[in-house]
Amino acid sequence: MTTIQTGGTEYDARIRRAERLSSEHTFAAEFLDFYKHVAAFQKTLRANIAAASGAKSRSAPAAELRDPLDLTVLLPHFRGFLSLIEQHAPPALGKSAHQMSLLPSDSWVASLEAYWEHAGKYDQQVGALAQFLARAFLQPYAESRAAQTPRAPQVVTVRVCPLCGSRPLMGVLRVEGDSGKRLRSGAIAAYSRGSLRHLQVLSQDGRFNKRRPRHPASR
Repeated sequence: MTTIQTGGTEYDARIRRAERLSSEHTFAAEFLDFYKHVAAFQKTLRANIAAASGAKSRSAPAAELRDPLDLTVLLPHFRGFLSLIEQHAPPALGKSAHQMSLLPSDSWVASLEAYWEHAGKYDQQVGALAQFLARAFLQPYAESRAAQTPRAPQVVTVRVCPLCGSRPLMGVLRVEGDSGKRLRSGAIAAYSRGSLRHLQVLSQDGRFNKRRPRHPASR
């Protein structure tokens, strides 16, 4: 199994980036430390997903990105994810994770499936706390699916992700000479960029409520 399949190299790069930004921008160190915990969990989950996908690939066709979730792979890891968020997140988000952990597994399934079906399409009225747990947990799964999904040639520029149909979550600057910006979809957007602004919304309890100019890397 390659690092491309498991996403290990990509997650390692995200963690190193968070460490570098934490040393350069101490006001954001608390958030970036939280992100490193999330990214480490996502790296492990992505590897588990890749292992499970490899075991099933001989007997099952490749799934489309928005096909139903494989809960037999995902659900055993959700309690551990909630525990990690409860321990390391800002209080408001940690409380939300604790409340979710007290619910029966049927509620977990409903929450994850609802996000998977509607994320990036019909979630305008869903609050940040309600979206965060499902988004951060399912991101490795979405990235794994995206990596395995054939991409048809694009003859026109579309306003939604050609894989999942989501509206763009953010813009990511390309290297100079790569002609402008690209847009990444709500389902598969890299969590490492743009999250600082997202977590500031979640943290109005005083931990991250000092409004500072956003560093270009967090846009």
